[in-house]
Amino acid sequence: MAKGINTPAAAEIEQFSERASRLVASIQRGFDRKRPALTASLIHLAAAGHGVSVKRLMKDAGLVGTMEPLWHAVRADLREELEPLPAEIMDVVTDVRQRFAEERRRMKEVMLRTV
Repeated sequence: MAKGINTPAAAEIEQFSERASRLVASIQRGFDRKRPALTASLIHLAAAGHGVSVKRLMKDAGLVGTMEPLWHAVRADLREELEPLPAEIMDVVTDVRQRFAEERRRMKEVMLRTV
């Protein structure tokens, strides 16, 4: 748990950090084989409001270059200003952001069904 902080939010952040560390290690052991699942997981996390953590994870794991459209989509979702990008990359960034929106809709539907 974070020093001096004993709250459910702090516990959730610590748990996320531990999972992210395991994910980075897993990525480094077999990226190509795990890429589709990793992409889906990162999209889910970003859509759930963990974009800052996804960005840090991607940077720490060296995924910025190999998953460039996702990197820029996360940045755009965080309302960071993007540098001009080639049209083909921007098209994929737009598609990824649409996946964020779809994932958010799915999460909202699940939450509404459980209420």
